[in-house]
Amino acid sequence: MRFIDRESEIQEMTRMPQKASSRISLYALACFNLLLDVWLRIRFVPSRADKWYHPQWWDDSLYHRLSEEPGWYALLLLVNLAAFFFIIKRGRIIDLPTLLIIAGSVRLTSFLARVSLGDAVDYEMPGWFFEYGREFAEGNYPAMEYPQIALLFFTLIYKLSAGRLEAFVLLFPLLQIPFELVTVSCIYKVGEREGSPFFGSVCAAFYATSPFTLTFWFCKYDSIPTAFLLLSIYLFAKDKFIASALATSAGFVSKWLPALVTPVFILNLLKSRRYRAALEYTIAFIVGLVVLLIPFWLISPEKFVYTYQFHAKRTITAESFFFIPSYFLEPSLRKTAEITPWDPIRPSPISVRTAVMLQALFIGAILIVFALLPPKRERSIAFAALAVVAFILLNRIFSPQFMLFILGAYLASFSATIRSRKALLFFISSLGFLTLANFIVWPTFASYWFLGSFILFSLAWTLWFFILCANLKPNVLP
Repeated sequence: MRFIDRESEIQEMTRMPQKASSRISLYALACFNLLLDVWLRIRFVPSRADKWYHPQWWDDSLYHRLSEEPGWYALLLLVNLAAFFFIIKRGRIIDLPTLLIIAGSVRLTSFLARVSLGDAVDYEMPGWFFEYGREFAEGNYPAMEYPQIALLFFTLIYKLSAGRLEAFVLLFPLLQIPFELVTVSCIYKVGEREGSPFFGSVCAAFYATSPFTLTFWFCKYDSIPTAFLLLSIYLFAKDKFIASALATSAGFVSKWLPALVTPVFILNLLKSRRYRAALEYTIAFIVGLVVLLIPFWLISPEKFVYTYQFHAKRTITAESFFFIPSYFLEPSLRKTAEITPWDPIRPSPISVRTAVMLQALFIGAILIVFALLPPKRERSIAFAALAVVAFILLNRIFSPQFMLFILGAYLASFSATIRSRKALLFFISSLGFLTLANFIVWPTFASYWFLGSFILFSLAWTLWFFILCANLKPNVLP
């Protein structure tokens, strides 16, 4: 497969205006996804009278009831892939306002469907997020595993909800929609900035309409650090290095993972002999961290350190990549019906030290390879994304909501560096199967969750090496 088409084709696709057929296809796709979602809720959610934020969320979960009927998921996936096949074959740019309208409408309508038809939420929202916000609002720094910006967000929602749980679980997802729109915009703008608005628009459209990731902004918190990650990538592409560094600092304080782009970006500036820009980026990143973290340290050094100690002590879980070799090495782990994905692996044939060492070596190898390549901004975006994704895939704790990071990073890297519609079709199709496999592990938690996990990591690594190889070839980047 060629990773780049003829230069004349690239220029032609770049100049192509949008056509109504592409927009209509996306609107139709969004409507189909939502109508199927609503119909399934009407069919499977037991009672509209049930409190949709009931703590016994698992018994009332739509996804749990559908876990043994995978045909619905297959239909949803095939319709979405068919729509993107048509859009890619048409080769027309979709404008950003259209994408933002679709992304916002999909999320708001899905939210209203959940509220009106009755559906449960992850227990973390009423059980942990609400209580953390309440405690901090009352002047106490809670001992919690979430980073500091997360605590500020929980407290803000608590304040806006006037301390009422019913209002908290409504506002929590609503206030994350703007961050999702930032992610869509940044994916689009990265492609536009790197001379490929068509590829950027298709990648942004996939994030905007992906039916298997909606639950992660609704019940979780990861849309916020994902937005900071994509914002830092876009600002770097725009040569706004200080702003990019500050966005990365905010990303670190919201969930650490976005900070992995920092060494790649600094290396790019150094190899490009932009020493002043590299110094400004480094100083801005450090200053941003100090300004954001020092207030929490001053409130309570013990509670501040607890967050980092908590994660340092965590063991390998069954959701992680390391469960796959463990499954084949340890016979007792093959009884997956008795194991939930979030359980620690016991007994574990792979030690935590081995997992951490492999993770560190892999990230180091990425930086070495990048340092040996000619400095190109497009390539730095791709390698920054690869560093983030590699860290997630090799992390001893893998949570399905990390799919937002993986999607955002992959889509940004692809829109920045790849210029083949065949490669784009392969990439989007793989991401469709990848998101469904992730969805099977959680929230569906089907009996075949290990198969979903195996497919998830297999596809994720396939795409990882696909992007790596594309950026190693000398003729990939124009």
